[in-house]
Amino acid sequence: TKEFNFAQKIVINIMSMNQIIIITYNSDFADYIYFYTQFFFKFSFYCILQFFTFFNTLSWGKSFGGNHNFNVMVGTEYKRYDGKNFQAKKRDYFNNQLTALSVGATMEDISGGSSLELLFSYFGRITYDYKEKYLIDVTARYDGSSKFAKGNRWAFFPAVSVGWRIDKENFMQNVRAVDVLKLRGSVGEMGNQAIGNYEYLMAVLANKSYNYSFGDVLSGGAAIKD
Repeated sequence: TKEFNFAQKIVINIMSMNQIIIITYNSDFADYIYFYTQFFFKFSFYCILQFFTFFNTLSWGKSFGGNHNFNVMVGTEYKRYDGKNFQAKKRDYFNNQLTALSVGATMEDISGGSSLELLFSYFGRITYDYKEKYLIDVTARYDGSSKFAKGNRWAFFPAVSVGWRIDKENFMQNVRAVDVLKLRGSVGEMGNQAIGNYEYLMAVLANKSYNYSFGDVLSGGAAIKD
């Protein structure tokens, strides 16, 4: 028999979060929030995360003479993670009815960021068995990850395994205490991308800790990350 089979899997997950916190004067907690008793204060946070996965496989199988069985599978996988966030904090609102960030007179803090992570893979597998007793399995992957620098993003990961279904041998047919007995050995290579994004780049940090005075004016500063 000869058979082709195509399978496709698509997963899309989008998460969005928008949070606004307004702190106003409350006489019951005056001691606890004393700093805010003179000013209305607002904190706004926005975040969106997007996950995409596209998985495709094409497989083929054929049996020769009832004893030799072949199966071949090839496929691709695409994963994408895209995240964006923004947050801001302002104070000196006239009252708690005015909630827009632009209405606050004093900017306390503002920051934001974005992150993009991509993984693309080609993979394949070939299996062969003789009378379901002697097994050979060969697999290979060719993965590309955005977490590494250009020139080092792609790598090849092969693997091979052999097996012996001992329970299929004639001398095991009268051993009722054993249902399945298989001896298997394998060797291969595996990859690991469990690192942060953009770690291959020289990072420049900019925050209040690096501000400096220039001409009697406080200016923003930055420093190279070690």
